[in-house]
Amino acid sequence: MAEVDRTEKITINLGLVDLGLIDLLVEEGFYSNRTDFIRAAIRRQLDSRAATVDDTVQRRALRALKRRNVTVLEDSCAEITASQVVLTRGTRVACDAAVIALGAFAPPWLRDTGLALDERGFVATGPTLQSSSHPEVFAAGDVSTRTHEPHPKSGVYAVRAGAPLALNLRRFLAGGPLEPWRPQSRALNLLACGERYAIASWGGWSAEGAWVWRWKDRIDRDFVRLHSL
Repeated sequence: MAEVDRTEKITINLGLVDLGLIDLLVEEGFYSNRTDFIRAAIRRQLDSRAATVDDTVQRRALRALKRRNVTVLEDSCAEITASQVVLTRGTRVACDAAVIALGAFAPPWLRDTGLALDERGFVATGPTLQSSSHPEVFAAGDVSTRTHEPHPKSGVYAVRAGAPLALNLRRFLAGGPLEPWRPQSRALNLLACGERYAIASWGGWSAEGAWVWRWKDRIDRDFVRLHSL
């Protein structure tokens, strides 16, 4: 990537969690350094994430972008061409490389399965992680929604659903009673911003700084070590 410094890059549909990809993109050579990671970002309806991120954390994240000279465009992407990104309001932004950041979305093929789905197309499940329409089908993580008590599409909930899912699968096959899964009501969010700096939030509380990055780094390393073979 010898031309990295002369390449205009745009990140489309920037979400808060996508800031944590900075170091990975730098390591892969897509960006020359952490402060060069994005020239412009197109933010699509960040307010729609209010269920998981409050205004304070959004403001902290936007300040982090500003410190890194990232221009945030309040619009949606309508088209990507070889040389520019076209926004819904007609603005055309010069771009050599578009990085499309996708949030959680339901795979289109689920519509053809006959399974009960929620309004966004995710598998509708109940307390035991069984499909609302097909009790022999289990689903957990981002592909599903606990319709009786929905929670944010977050890795915290997806990971912690693994053990209850495995337990109920074994019990279902053995003909035993199933256990309802009762996830935590809120989760700690740790958002890496690059350059060993991060933002933390828990309910209505939030903070930021290098100490938050060290906290996140320790948690991440412990998680990787726990699941290493």
